[in-house]
Amino acid sequence: MATDFYEILGVKKDANEADIKKAYRRLAMEWHPDKHKGDKAAEDKFKEINKAYETLSDPQKKSMYDQFGESASNFGGGGGGFQGGGFDFNGFQGNFDGQGFSDIFEAFFTGFGGRPNAPRKGRNLEFELKVTFEDAAFGCEKELVITRPGVGGERKQENLKVKIPAGVDTDSVVRLSGKGDPGMNGGPQGDLYVHIRIVPHKEFVRNNFDVHGNTEISTLQAVLGSEIKVKTIHGEVTLKIPAGTQPGKVFKLKSYGVQKLHSEEKGDHYVKVNVIIPAKLSKKEKELYQKLAEESGMSAPTKGKSFWG
Repeated sequence: MATDFYEILGVKKDANEADIKKAYRRLAMEWHPDKHKGDKAAEDKFKEINKAYETLSDPQKKSMYDQFGESASNFGGGGGGFQGGGFDFNGFQGNFDGQGFSDIFEAFFTGFGGRPNAPRKGRNLEFELKVTFEDAAFGCEKELVITRPGVGGERKQENLKVKIPAGVDTDSVVRLSGKGDPGMNGGPQGDLYVHIRIVPHKEFVRNNFDVHGNTEISTLQAVLGSEIKVKTIHGEVTLKIPAGTQPGKVFKLKSYGVQKLHSEEKGDHYVKVNVIIPAKLSKKEKELYQKLAEESGMSAPTKGKSFWG
């Protein structure tokens, strides 16, 4: 397996905190043991990913790792103590900047978790939660079933309630502090990261906090104007259609979209108008359309040869 933490997470050495976190979330979900039950290689890969993230997500540990280079991986990659036999101390001669050898040695073990009995934070957990279009827009409370380590290495399931704030979108992450796996040697419990996935809506499409939908009107409504009822996530709204409305016209209903995260403001609702041409007409309707054609100067179609038959 790779020992370079940046290589493990698939990021460059100048990656910022957000890039490192994004890469970790993606890999942790891909290699989570629950998705690869009984696969020892996948379990080892998952542990490797967590070790890399544990170091690169901590500014102090990351700085130390960047300072001492690849040789630092011989200290266990953020996990467990000095492995011995592979570390070359020659690279540090003349670069102590006033620090003694014991200071450098202690810095390595402190920064990379080398003390075997030191408190260690529990493993963070990742959970993917699917929510409806409306639940994401208005917020909700969901109950999760989380698998945790139990007595004797067995896994056990626990129910946990989580509040989803109004305005979350796909790829939003809700962090529950202290809801991950138990710590070791008296260390704090890990965190739980809930990744939101929104189930597509049958009628609406979301763009950030705006909602887009379609509605249909008749030819007469488009020509003469009308008032119609339009569906929104907040219920039906009256929309005034002005005379001469063209097919494909988009109207904006201000503040009828999704509530913005941690705010009272809302996005807008956009309605695209589709004008429906009638496929069949009654005899009376045909006559009226023919008269309308004559009135507008159009040549009237030969009897029995009109569009509607």
